[in-house]
Amino acid sequence: MLSYPLVHALTIKTTAVLWLGLVGLLAVAIRKNFVTVAGLCIALLPGKPQTGLLFSVVAVFWAWRNNRAILRSAFIWVLVLWGGSWVFAPNWPLSWWSTVQTYRQQVPLVWFLPEGVVLLLFSRYLSAKALTAAAQVIAFPLNDIYSSLPLLVGWLEIGGWLAGFSVACSWLAVAFFPNPNHPAALWMTVLLPYCGWVLLQRFMSLRRTPLARAQN
Repeated sequence: MLSYPLVHALTIKTTAVLWLGLVGLLAVAIRKNFVTVAGLCIALLPGKPQTGLLFSVVAVFWAWRNNRAILRSAFIWVLVLWGGSWVFAPNWPLSWWSTVQTYRQQVPLVWFLPEGVVLLLFSRYLSAKALTAAAQVIAFPLNDIYSSLPLLVGWLEIGGWLAGFSVACSWLAVAFFPNPNHPAALWMTVLLPYCGWVLLQRFMSLRRTPLARAQN
């Protein structure tokens, strides 16, 4: 899924790609019941809140209801990683917060709420993972088109030519917008096409269901 947001993120070497990889690793670890790996991913994902926090929170609730061994693993990893950081660098939260404030002063951030809720309304037709990805995108202010990377979860789920068209639309941000990171570019080339293809996929699946029943 070589969408423009993904290629752009790889080009500027942002760590958001690594956190998106952790999301994928978490999904595989849960499916394969790799308890230790799943717990590690849950503990690490909040390290970049704008990319992984909601995935981690949802995974915690899932583990509470379905596999508490993963929850215990995550708790141990949190103690080791986050607790260890407090021991060896007790002032890191203050340094981190200072860096965040400096970043906010230098880089314009845009909230996509409340209009961003439309992503949730369409993503509910997909899986809980895709719905979580949509919530992750709108829950934090966006500063760059790569902030939409979590939507790759939904694109991969849609798959086929629908996902291909949606990914192709993202490249229009470069072709038609002087600043591909402008909120209008994100809406026109990523978010709205995503919603449109989700709706079309839903329509096609509803049409296939009566046909499959008729054949049976």
